[in-house]
Amino acid sequence: MSSVLVTHILVEKSLALHWFVNEMALMIVGAGIAILLNLYMPKLDQGIRADQKKVELLMRQILFSMAQRLRGEEPYLEFDHRFDELKQLLQNLEANALRNMENSFLKSSPYFLKYVDMRLVQFRVLTQMKRHSAAFQGVSEPSRILSRLTEKTALELSEDNPAEELVIGVNKMVHDFRKSELPVSREEFENRAVLFQFMNDLRYFLEIKRDFYIEFQTMQKEKVSFRHFLFFVRR
Repeated sequence: MSSVLVTHILVEKSLALHWFVNEMALMIVGAGIAILLNLYMPKLDQGIRADQKKVELLMRQILFSMAQRLRGEEPYLEFDHRFDELKQLLQNLEANALRNMENSFLKSSPYFLKYVDMRLVQFRVLTQMKRHSAAFQGVSEPSRILSRLTEKTALELSEDNPAEELVIGVNKMVHDFRKSELPVSREEFENRAVLFQFMNDLRYFLEIKRDFYIEFQTMQKEKVSFRHFLFFVRR
């Protein structure tokens, strides 16, 4: 645009006021149209929401399969394929969430980006849980209880679930597990060690979601309080 305006002045060989006003008007019109066109950016919210549901579905399927293994059953879904699909989906979701935030003219909420970060950390925890569930041999009463808790986690896994009750449940199980009788054989000792690691991973998995929920609930309340403050100030 600057080159075009300077070319006009060079051709006219004049810096008279009317030429200066004319070039300024051209610049304002050109820049104004460019800004107005760039204000419109396609929203990615709908696609992000759809990917969120896919992520949660895959996590539920993985948790259900882990619960089956803890009961000594053969998982109905193949693990590695689900993990690869979940990893790729999270990477795409992260890229779209970042693009969506950068495309906003005004300051945009980092919610989607924080959500993806939370699920990525949970994904890494799931890979540890997968390794521990694969190492477990046989079936015991603690493994059945842990299987039911893992299944409950899968059933209640969603964006809106605060996971507080699930955290309380797994904390209670950890407490009961520590108070139980010591193993009498090497095999039982190894199995209980694996179960304890899986249990701690499940607790961490749930605490990640609970902390995320608390953080954004607090932010939401602060925004509502600020809006109320502005409303009374205006009055």
